[in-house]
Amino acid sequence: MNGLVKDLVVNKPMLRDFIIISLLLAIAPFFSSDYYITVISSAIIYAIFAISFDLAWGYMGILTLGHSLFLGLGAYTYSIMQIEFGSKTLAIIVAILIPSFIGFLVSQFLFFKKTTPFFIGIVTLALTVIAEQGVLKFSTWTGGQNGLTGFETIPLAGTSFYFFLLVVLVIVFAIVYYLTKSDFGKLIVSIRDNEERVQFLGFKVPHIKTLVFVISASIAGFAGILFANFNGFVSTNLLAFSLATQVIIWVAIGGRGRIVGAIIGALLINILTPIFNTNFPYLWQMLLGLFFILVVLFIPNGIYSLMKKSMQSTTGFVTKVKDEPLKNTNSNDALKMENVSVSFGDLHILKELNLVVKPGEIQCIVGPNGAGKSTLINAITGRNPASKGKVTFNSTRLDNLSPQDIVSNKVARTFQTTSIINDITVAENLQLAAYKGKIPTVLKKTKDVVLPAITLDLLKKVNLAHKLDEVAENLSHGEQQALELCMVMALEPTILLLDEPTAGLTQTERKDIGKMFKELAHEKNVGLVIIEHDMDFVKEIADRVTVLYDGRIAADGSVREITESTLVKEIYLGTAVEGV
Repeated sequence: MNGLVKDLVVNKPMLRDFIIISLLLAIAPFFSSDYYITVISSAIIYAIFAISFDLAWGYMGILTLGHSLFLGLGAYTYSIMQIEFGSKTLAIIVAILIPSFIGFLVSQFLFFKKTTPFFIGIVTLALTVIAEQGVLKFSTWTGGQNGLTGFETIPLAGTSFYFFLLVVLVIVFAIVYYLTKSDFGKLIVSIRDNEERVQFLGFKVPHIKTLVFVISASIAGFAGILFANFNGFVSTNLLAFSLATQVIIWVAIGGRGRIVGAIIGALLINILTPIFNTNFPYLWQMLLGLFFILVVLFIPNGIYSLMKKSMQSTTGFVTKVKDEPLKNTNSNDALKMENVSVSFGDLHILKELNLVVKPGEIQCIVGPNGAGKSTLINAITGRNPASKGKVTFNSTRLDNLSPQDIVSNKVARTFQTTSIINDITVAENLQLAAYKGKIPTVLKKTKDVVLPAITLDLLKKVNLAHKLDEVAENLSHGEQQALELCMVMALEPTILLLDEPTAGLTQTERKDIGKMFKELAHEKNVGLVIIEHDMDFVKEIADRVTVLYDGRIAADGSVREITESTLVKEIYLGTAVEGV
């Protein structure tokens, strides 16, 4: 028993806090009038709605300005199905499926094309307006401005309905809590914090966003069903923009990305609103707005973040060596760039570039700033697709593939600016990489970090092996750089592209990593492309050096040939002839 209490207090503060809230809600009816039982019942429904919104915004990073659409659809669909067919079971199923389906359709437009958060907000806002007008247009079915009544509701009322809602809240919380605390939950938080990095770890981000958005929409639709049964009346207020903005305020004040924070925000505001509206009818909305502004400015993570600041979870991750050794099974295949150009309008970055990256070879790319070195890696990995020409590897065209599909073809990269997931631990960053794009389980949170032997060796050499439980954001710049390198090596690539991998590392760490690069290339037969400015480091590790100048290859050869080249010296001194 003591162990369970300690586990709740130390390792699961959110679960502990929800239990406390549930107990307070359970005893509330015994100290409340019928009116306040009704008020709290309504607040519980809104708390379930807030959970659905927090799953989309707080955990997935999808800020919709029209989440009330799904609540309203659930309520209207249930009511209409009840009136037309009279079956509660059928009405509930359809009322969950319709919002889910609409969420799926919206996802196809929002997540599978390059869009901005502003675009997502505007589209979802427009949908609420369309839905509201649709309700008014088809008044024969929806009741129009008068709303919809006359449908059969759950045969519960008062205190009995209150406890029914409390049980539903517990169930919804449990589902979302264990979803977000699982390995899959770690993935969706990572997409929120660094979508590009997750994409370049091989995950199909648009599909994952769609799945989470559909789950969020279905929970919101279910909240709409509860609202219809609770009120016995459905109106366009459930679809209105005002409700969509209110749920943003609830979650922001309570604490987004924390389910309990969303519940606290929804309960607090919806219980206090009738009290303050009675006593301060003209001031409450202004006070609420002021409180919202103060929270955003001074407590951006919400009031729940203050309650759990001192609580740190103990994770206890353990590294294990992967059974299969890292090896390149396509040893004779080279990555080829043929007449590749990359342009942005009239700005031409790469110009008909030809390059061959051979397995088992370390090829260093050098050149002055602005030569197109990072763009070269971007063109190979799909970040900035080639405007002309083609990129092939293992008989596969890469230039028309998405970044995640390129990773699945065993081509991986690091970024010039360190790209890791800041809000999760070192171990969890490595776990994400080790999944290699496979969707992790929703049933548990894995403590084992299974990595190739060479990755574990690097982890020890850069002194991160004893920092598995450390949140990545707390690492030094050099440690974060080393972590990203470990992550891409966990992908077991055949071709590895590294954009200034030694920046921020000490001289000792550089030597150790240089040895690791040599082992990776010469013993594991992996082709390495390394962008590097440190010529001493290049001389130490490179098998071949390519000099890039003005978007073209100016020179290519051994380290000796390049360092003795008059042309290369002229390039670095700024006296190279234009058009090289």
